[in-house]
Amino acid sequence: MHAGRRFTLREVLYWTRRDIYFFLFLAIVPTILCEVVGLKWLVLPWVPIALADTAVAFITGFRNNASYDRLWEARQIYGAIVNSSRAWGIMVIDFVTARDASGGIDRAELARAHSRLIHRHIALLHALRFQLRQPRDWEHLIKVYNREYSKWYTIDERSSKPEDALRGLISAEE
Repeated sequence: MHAGRRFTLREVLYWTRRDIYFFLFLAIVPTILCEVVGLKWLVLPWVPIALADTAVAFITGFRNNASYDRLWEARQIYGAIVNSSRAWGIMVIDFVTARDASGGIDRAELARAHSRLIHRHIALLHALRFQLRQPRDWEHLIKVYNREYSKWYTIDERSSKPEDALRGLISAEE
């Protein structure tokens, strides 16, 4: 899905070229058969075509609205994750204090405890990122017209390993 502000003409022509070829063929063949060969029975009145186009416009509008709603819901969930992570980080700093530790803890040890908790949380977010980017059966990634988009966009989660992202955040045993 393209969530940018605008498409370039090059992107539109590249991504829709198969449909352009198909519909161009679909338009040229009946036109040649009607005008050159003389098969006038291929002519259709405008009323059924206009009626079908109106139905297609409604269906396209509903699908576009549903797609935008899914995008907006994903943005809300992402915002909630960001806000919760910020709040959790602030709570770690504010609530995990040397006063709460048994046996007395110095400032350096407290800073290491804060860092360890926050790094674990960042590791959790990296694991969530990799899990959400795993290919699904319904994505149809095996189809040629979907695979060719990898020339335009690189997805870090498909070219790297989760272990690389987690290195330095948690210990090897974890």
